[in-house]
Amino acid sequence: MSEAAASSSTKTSHSVDLDAFARQFTGIPAIIGCVFSFLSLHLMAQLPKRLWRHVGARVTRLFINTCNGAERRFWCGLSFDAAFSFGRLLTQIECIVIRFPSGSYVRIRIPPSSCGRTSSGPSIRYSRILIRRGADIVTALVEGHCDRQRGQAARSTLESIEFSTSQLRLSLDDDEYDQAESVWQHAALAPPLDTPPTLHSLTSISGFGEHDFMPASFYRQDRHWQLPSLQRLQTLADRPSDRDGQPCWGVPRLLLRACRSLREVDMAMPPGHVAEALAEIPIAQDGQPGPLSQLQDIGPLICMHHHPVDVITAGYNAGCTIIPPDEWAAGVGRLQGVLVARGCRSIKSVTVDLGWHEPVDSSMFEALSAIEAFTRTVYDRLLFDLSLLCDVPVHPVASPFVRRHLLQMAADVSKVSFLIQPQHVTAPLDTPTPAAKALAQAMRFPKATSVKVIDFPDMEELEADTPPPDPLVIDELPDAAFPTASRLTIGRSLGSVIERKLVTKMPVLAKIEIGGSWELVETSEGVPEADAVRVLEAVGADRHLDLFRVDDSCFVTGVGEGGVTWGERTDELPSMEKLELSVEVPEHLADSDAAGEFGITCVRSLLKIRGLKELALEPRPWSAFARLVQERRHGDSIEGVPGRFVIGWSTAQLAELFAV
Repeated sequence: MSEAAASSSTKTSHSVDLDAFARQFTGIPAIIGCVFSFLSLHLMAQLPKRLWRHVGARVTRLFINTCNGAERRFWCGLSFDAAFSFGRLLTQIECIVIRFPSGSYVRIRIPPSSCGRTSSGPSIRYSRILIRRGADIVTALVEGHCDRQRGQAARSTLESIEFSTSQLRLSLDDDEYDQAESVWQHAALAPPLDTPPTLHSLTSISGFGEHDFMPASFYRQDRHWQLPSLQRLQTLADRPSDRDGQPCWGVPRLLLRACRSLREVDMAMPPGHVAEALAEIPIAQDGQPGPLSQLQDIGPLICMHHHPVDVITAGYNAGCTIIPPDEWAAGVGRLQGVLVARGCRSIKSVTVDLGWHEPVDSSMFEALSAIEAFTRTVYDRLLFDLSLLCDVPVHPVASPFVRRHLLQMAADVSKVSFLIQPQHVTAPLDTPTPAAKALAQAMRFPKATSVKVIDFPDMEELEADTPPPDPLVIDELPDAAFPTASRLTIGRSLGSVIERKLVTKMPVLAKIEIGGSWELVETSEGVPEADAVRVLEAVGADRHLDLFRVDDSCFVTGVGEGGVTWGERTDELPSMEKLELSVEVPEHLADSDAAGEFGITCVRSLLKIRGLKELALEPRPWSAFARLVQERRHGDSIEGVPGRFVIGWSTAQLAELFAV
């Protein structure tokens, strides 16, 4: 074969008549759906409408590429109503990605001049039209999807929206440019939905504001989207306004109003602007964690802001103004106040851009001091392992420098743990050193909100009868060593002595949870009933708990045939508002009727606990108990159980009784 023939054969292409293909397989909708759901939407649009429900239901990722000529013309020529209708068909959509050409410059071919040549130049006008048009299309698709899901009593499946940039630049002819101008002049968003859409699954919005002209039209004030699960908001809209005077950083402000689960706010703005944006979120209510209590990452906090200018005549950076250090520091202070008022003390990362285009002089100290104060206030300090008190060295004795810094770290942390390690089981802990006692006596954790007692990952290999460690150094801690810690989480029973000591140092303790998962280890073993009761006894009868939980990963063991009888000891135990228990049914009862009676007996006793408003109980196995409850239930009462309740079953197979 000649080189020319080989070259020709490698360039051979084939085309498919989509309509003919669809007609051939119209009786097998599954094939239609599988094949066409991988195509771009502008190609899928050529299918007969009767097949669209099969295709649309299989589309999970929608990629809109405005760098492709045919696809760009399709989307730019689409009306809001048509895009809304397409959105209604995307019942399983999880991700929408829209890609724009790089930067703000689009090269346009000018028709030949009188001398027969072609000239070209940048068109910011077209870039603005294209980006705003794309933003409106995304709005229409999202609202169409949500409208269909609400009509079907289903939740939105959309998880992410991304605006991305290609490295390509476009070359357009006059016809396409004129068509885009015409569409832009006559196109408009439809009125907002009567009921604002709720995007239950949306966790990330990224990239909007990356372009100079990303407008507020992406999320206009009257759309009122509800975003209960949004965790990540990323925008590069560092200009206070675009060239039409529209507030660019007003777009995230509008979005933030609806956010309650944010973990990352990636906005390249001056700190004062970030503070104004986050101030749209309501402040924390008394006793509540606050809407920004989960926020972990913020920034970059930049030291300049932009003004709307003509970048062609003035240059791209002509509108940049350096913020003086004292003004920047004041913005950091405002941001700190906004975060604290909304419950944020969990920041793990903050990005700061101190690229001042000025000589570094004494004015920098104010900015650096503001950063230090910010991190001390809202940073989530590393978990403080209290077990270090068991290993304070004797030789050499800890220096004043080490002691001072340990006490400072204790004062700054928000979480405290006692990590039980193998040496705590094998070595005696009944004679703490004078240095350890002195350190413990001076140690306080004023910012700690939770305390955890957990085991090192391989501790389950120890013998079952291994005695729990009893570190006497904990007794040296001040009586109110944890003045704000309201939650105690407990792992396996090896910590049974330690946790009883700690509850006496927690004056505002409100929640105790035994079992569950933690960052280092999960437990799947039972906790002896005696250990659970001793923890409650250590709390004392004169105190109140909002919650006591022994979950299904660490169920109560060692309960006799007579069931849990804590109600008969109510004068020794704290009052409780909510009690959740997973209890192991004695093995000899198996899944018999006696196992059901065991559960009923537990309920009768536990309901005697003072102050109890909600009880959730899961005997394991639970089927006999569930069967007996259903047989004896009469409306809001259970035969043989005094009182009236709202009765239900949770997904974890717990019987839930709410006092009426």
